[in-house]
Amino acid sequence: VIFDFDGTLVDTRAAIKQAFLRSLKDVEAPIPLEPYFNDICSRALVYMFAVLGVVDPKRLHKGVSQYHRHYKTIGPRNVKLYSGVLDTLNTLCEFGFTLALGTNEIRDNLEYLFPALDIRQYFAVTVCEDEVSYPKPHPEMAYRILDEMGSYPSETLMVGDSVSDIEVGKATGCHTCGVTYGTHPEDK
Repeated sequence: VIFDFDGTLVDTRAAIKQAFLRSLKDVEAPIPLEPYFNDICSRALVYMFAVLGVVDPKRLHKGVSQYHRHYKTIGPRNVKLYSGVLDTLNTLCEFGFTLALGTNEIRDNLEYLFPALDIRQYFAVTVCEDEVSYPKPHPEMAYRILDEMGSYPSETLMVGDSVSDIEVGKATGCHTCGVTYGTHPEDK
């Protein structure tokens, strides 16, 4: 089972939003985020900035750097597992499923959050945005996980909360499961 992280296992929405708003101010781009946030918050950070018009390489680099600086302090204090996640992870492991994590978080951020959540031990493989050439919704991350796990798409389930996660699962031939409590509602 390949899990997405943000919005699927962990409620990071407030932390992402707060860090992103601070980083937008840092690059002098105080843009009203609310109309866009649900559609962009599950995407790669560079994409999030680009949608809001921050595309100049210097401003973009500064914005991304500032986001990660803010997130390192905001994230661990403001994230929590969704209800039932620990029970689900325990049950899957008890039944012998191998679990993986494919996330558009960068490795440093994930490693800052793991101690606060105490879930690292459940995942045989974790692949982050900064460890692939193309973030989700590109299927590279899922293919890498499948390769590292020695698994076939036909025996793998991709679980996520966004259209991007479902697109990745379908592009790789995996079964898909969309949770409806994260970024995108069931109808989307």
